[in-house]
Amino acid sequence: VPAAQWRAIGNFLAGVRATDTASSADITSQLPDYATLRSCAEKWSVVTHPNLLGLARNVSQYGAYFANDLGPRLRSTAEMAPADGSKNTALDVLLQPAVDTAQRCATLAAALVPDLQRLSSASLAVQNALPGVISSLMAQSVGIPGMSDGSDLAQRLADQVNAIAANLAQVAVLYSVTGNVPLHDIERLRGAWGGISDDLALLKTDMQNPISGEDPIIADLDLQSEISQWQNVAAEAVAFAAAA
Repeated sequence: VPAAQWRAIGNFLAGVRATDTASSADITSQLPDYATLRSCAEKWSVVTHPNLLGLARNVSQYGAYFANDLGPRLRSTAEMAPADGSKNTALDVLLQPAVDTAQRCATLAAALVPDLQRLSSASLAVQNALPGVISSLMAQSVGIPGMSDGSDLAQRLADQVNAIAANLAQVAVLYSVTGNVPLHDIERLRGAWGGISDDLALLKTDMQNPISGEDPIIADLDLQSEISQWQNVAAEAVAFAAAA
């Protein structure tokens, strides 16, 4: 999901957060799930959004470290004669920052998942309830018999709820085909970085053992391609963090 679309989510939630307490209470009386949406908006600014940016920065850090330090060293190791214990130790030390950064990426992605799940559920519930609430409030505001006698409060609430509906419509990225915020992207990242972390830990363990011949794990890697790809990932992550 492009950074601009994540920023649109943040802008929408900033609007929810900026709604005054009295108006929020009035809206919640008509849309109970709005209270959860407002809670998500409060958390977005202090926890969720910082975690998203932190994930991008750590992805960038990993990409830069792999491209500039770890990748070239792995490539030289693969091209050299079997390494002695001291060389293995040096490579082991070089692997540790990559392991740590990958683990941070997995942790940050995992922390984002429940926040996005809650936001997704609240947004979808509000969206589904909007048509009925708007119809009811509009009927009250014009004084349809059996509904009300033309309430100013009903008209004001109708205007506020209509504004929420318009904002939700503008932030179409809140919903994928299944009606979710960009949750699946983060779930994939969580799984991917968990896998990267595990692979690095395994490679680190292998480096601690004497190598009797060419190491097949390193030898089978297209390290030049990996270095180039991680350079691109690092640049994209920096741009994302700046734009999101």
